[in-house]
Amino acid sequence: MKKRFSNLQQKLRDGNHMTSINLGEAEKHVCLNCGTEYRGDFCPRCKQKATTKRLTLKDTLRNFSDRFTHVDRGLLHTVIDLLIRPGYMVRDYLRGHRAEYIDPLMLTIIIVAVSYFIPDMPDEGSPITPYPATWDALLANYPIVSKLTHFFYWIITDDQRYLILTGLIFTPAIPVTLRLIRAKEKSLNLSESLHLLLYSFSYAMIIMLSLEAIFLLLPASMMPKFDYLIAIWIVLLLVVTFTMVKACTEISWKKMVLFIILAPIVAEVFNKGFYYLYDLLIDILLPSELESQISINAFFAK
Repeated sequence: MKKRFSNLQQKLRDGNHMTSINLGEAEKHVCLNCGTEYRGDFCPRCKQKATTKRLTLKDTLRNFSDRFTHVDRGLLHTVIDLLIRPGYMVRDYLRGHRAEYIDPLMLTIIIVAVSYFIPDMPDEGSPITPYPATWDALLANYPIVSKLTHFFYWIITDDQRYLILTGLIFTPAIPVTLRLIRAKEKSLNLSESLHLLLYSFSYAMIIMLSLEAIFLLLPASMMPKFDYLIAIWIVLLLVVTFTMVKACTEISWKKMVLFIILAPIVAEVFNKGFYYLYDLLIDILLPSELESQISINAFFAK
């Protein structure tokens, strides 16, 4: 036993000695990415490989595959962990375990992009009040107001964009509600709340797109209405968001019940405040004779 232990120590000493020799004799490199001088195979500053070559189609495909399907780090790993353990996955991310997961904003962008490749359900394109053609003429001399109205109309004509905007408006409701229930020591700041909501949105989108793809395979007589799918989406979004908040803050169930009750109320206050600010901008930027002809509620009513 002692002989084996001494042999192991000798191998470790030899290994360390050889490592130091190899490192000392290694070729000196200048990183093409950040300009750092170093010895070894990888830049200690930006982690880029020492040897680079001209990009080929094979390299591009391999990098794409590694980025999105690698089991330790990439899209596949992030999606699987998010679906299996959403609360604990987000908690780990917020506490610093970030190298193995895709950033929530990038994940959201990827999922939204994928959603445009899935065909719409028969009743998904529900009619929306078109943008009033007369408004372009009325607002010809008020480009800022014209861009604002066009921007909001562009948002509300798409359920995903509208839900993302609503989530951004509701983001402050999470830290504010946690403060109201006196969870200061376990609270989430504004940035952490935004990351949490983006992951929650991604979770709900993955489930919704999966259900939509399955429903499209059914006969038309068996296909449910798209409104039911939206209802499932919203309920799932709320449930997952509350689950993530509970896991990330680890507050008691009593305070969690208070959070579930108060958070929608606080969120609605921020929602009303956002649209009040919008109306206030319209009132300030437009003369009184035009205000009566511009009714924002004409197409903002969802």
